[in-house]
Amino acid sequence: MPSKKFNDAANHFQMGLFETCYLSPLECMTACVCPCCYAYRQRLTIWELDPQDYVCCGGAYCGFDCYGKKCPYFCLCVEVWLCCWCSIFGSRYLIQSMYQIRNTAFEVFVIWTMCICAIITCILSCFLPDLWSWWMDCICDGIYCALSACFQTQQQAELNYRKKNTTSSLEMNQM
Repeated sequence: MPSKKFNDAANHFQMGLFETCYLSPLECMTACVCPCCYAYRQRLTIWELDPQDYVCCGGAYCGFDCYGKKCPYFCLCVEVWLCCWCSIFGSRYLIQSMYQIRNTAFEVFVIWTMCICAIITCILSCFLPDLWSWWMDCICDGIYCALSACFQTQQQAELNYRKKNTTSSLEMNQM
């Protein structure tokens, strides 16, 4: 189980959240077009294709055993399709725990802003169920889609960076 004490870590992601669009445009576009498939592939990369330790949403939210160890690939598929945003942040939690990375103040601000916007949109749709709340919901969904792509691309860049550095250090040790 990952450690929850990564908030004290000094490391940050190798790529800034909004640098992802122009530093890794193909990855960002792929994550934007099909975030569920991207989230599934990313979790497999985190597991290194060995899902023995499957926990729903990476253990970021509750960590109780949902019996996913019996059929982790199916459970992960259900997770990324039904709870995509939670799955993305579950993967982020796993990466932050593995490499002792913490969010920057800007990343925290973006996360909280999106949560607050989603709550406001939900409340407004209860009291104003008309075209205005529908447009607010569409705008909020579009921003969520773009941000999920940025988060996933940032996470993938970190995984690629760590894998490359691990591979190069292993090659140096063998010489």
